[in-house]
Amino acid sequence: FLDIGSEEGYSVFNALKKNAKSAKGVNIHESEEYDYFPRYLVPKRATGRLEKDKEETRNFLKKIYNLENSSRVSFDYKNIYDLGNDKYDFVFCFGVLYHLKNPYLAIENLFNITKETLLLETQGSFAGKNKFSVLLSSEDGFVRHSPEALKFLLLKAGFNSAEVIFSGVNKI
Repeated sequence: FLDIGSEEGYSVFNALKKNAKSAKGVNIHESEEYDYFPRYLVPKRATGRLEKDKEETRNFLKKIYNLENSSRVSFDYKNIYDLGNDKYDFVFCFGVLYHLKNPYLAIENLFNITKETLLLETQGSFAGKNKFSVLLSSEDGFVRHSPEALKFLLLKAGFNSAEVIFSGVNKI
């Protein structure tokens, strides 16, 4: 199990609780490599939680789950554009894609590390009449794809199938 953008690691520990053989969480060093367009608009703090606080929570969870010295759980700092060559049966990527300057490269990288299942959650767009729409927000610079566009991109990257499990409607 791999959780990209794992923050404190709650999904990592839940995967282990549900009998994953091993689980890994990856985060970026937000103060150094927050992927934002344009670069000069990067917020001073991308998240309200400091790295030391997230690390403290991870250590607390390791203790609660009795995994303090276990090789079944690990955390690392990696960028979605450089995930390495390891492959994972189950990849969890929640709330990451729409933040990225290059979501298409990220999707290719997700394909390259996923053996079986990718569960991807992202903010979508329902702009215009074209069901294959992409919206670049003038407010935050985020890229939001329609569910159909995202499904198309996942299949084009090489996934055998892609399914939109839930698609909420927003005001866009």
